[in-house]
Amino acid sequence: MITNLKWRILIFSTTVFFTIACLTQVLTGNVYANTNVQEILITEVVPMSQSSNDAYEYIELYNNSDRNIDLKDYKLPLQNIDITTSKVISPKGILVVCTKGSTTLGEFNTFYGTTLALDKYMTLPFVDEVLSNNLTTSILLAKDDATVVVRAQYNATDFEAKKGVTYKYTETGFDMLKLGQSQSPTPGSVSAQQVPQSGIKVTSITLDKTSITMDVNQTAVIHATISPDTATNKAIVWTSSNPSIVEVSQKGILTSKAEGVAYVSATTVDGGLVAFCTVVVRKILVTGITLDKTSSTIEIGKSIILKASLSPANATNKSVNWESNNSNIASVDSTGKVVGKAAGTAMITVTTVDGNFKGICVITVKDNKNTNNETFSIRLNKTSIQIKEGKFEQLTPIITPGNLKKTGLIWKSSNDKVAYVTQDGRVFGKKAGYAVITVTKDGVKATCNVQIISGKEKGKGKGHSK
Repeated sequence: MITNLKWRILIFSTTVFFTIACLTQVLTGNVYANTNVQEILITEVVPMSQSSNDAYEYIELYNNSDRNIDLKDYKLPLQNIDITTSKVISPKGILVVCTKGSTTLGEFNTFYGTTLALDKYMTLPFVDEVLSNNLTTSILLAKDDATVVVRAQYNATDFEAKKGVTYKYTETGFDMLKLGQSQSPTPGSVSAQQVPQSGIKVTSITLDKTSITMDVNQTAVIHATISPDTATNKAIVWTSSNPSIVEVSQKGILTSKAEGVAYVSATTVDGGLVAFCTVVVRKILVTGITLDKTSSTIEIGKSIILKASLSPANATNKSVNWESNNSNIASVDSTGKVVGKAAGTAMITVTTVDGNFKGICVITVKDNKNTNNETFSIRLNKTSIQIKEGKFEQLTPIITPGNLKKTGLIWKSSNDKVAYVTQDGRVFGKKAGYAVITVTKDGVKATCNVQIISGKEKGKGKGHSK
């Protein structure tokens, strides 16, 4: 037990310094135990072994890692102790640290009725060779680089003579959790409540495929097997060496993206064991191409769109090139749109970039003026008419086929002095006599015989009939 002013000042100043250090680590995330349970645990503290003799006060440490830990790389800064003596704690092993340097292992075992071996026991030069037992006290273990590993705290009401405080691990942070107060000391042993239970370790991982070949834009599944089957933690992390070639989900589902080679790995969370699968992604070759039309007829100025179909439909490279052998007659753009330019015939060719396969469509472009006499015919609704002087009659052209436009018509009269015709087919009677009205479209003609009668004539001359 210690109460002198020197101790209080030392504890206060050191506590303030390392409290600031701990807060800094918490705020910056630079705390070892923030992501994993601490590598070293403080499992028990006995601050008062006897009311009058403190030769047997101790701190119990537990190696919670899977490796040997040498305490010479650590310090107890709040107790102003830099551990320079090499003392190795084996994995899952326990070390009892006595605060009085002169207490031998035999004396310690006799006092507590234990049988600790030398590798489980050491003494350190604590100030006045005791732990504080009348203040709220922190025992903080840190690495030499000042990284806090673990801290245990107790109050004066947590213990009594030869009865201490026990602690259990925490999942996050570095503060041990109080498990019991005024507990009978058990140096050299811990309960299942105090330390994490390791469970059954993973010993191996295998994949059902060590290599796989895929086409672009395909999916596949790789299955992993963990041994032993009873392992406690079977979690796996899946990764791809090149996600631009093949992606892998955390369920082992592969998705091929582009031609190439990638390596998919499955890593166990327990132990970091790794299994690999080589994934070869190949492109799907084009085997042919067809057009929706092999021939088509369009008019000058009109257009159609040709559609190309590649085989197979899921070919990797779907790029094609379009070409006209006579763009003066019919042009074609990169989308397959064909435009008639002039009367004639042109051959439109589409060619695959992959494989150089071709599809051909013959385009016939017709002049919408229909200069070919055999393509249409024209007649008038009347072949002969009588019109009185000063009157008019409407003639209507009939063109076959009926989808041709009634444009480009030229109307003429053989005798404008007798009968005059307008360019919309109206015939006016000028004076008595005969005339022939002709309508022409692209060289194709139709006629109507017209008799103009005077207003004095009645029932005479019905005109010529064709």
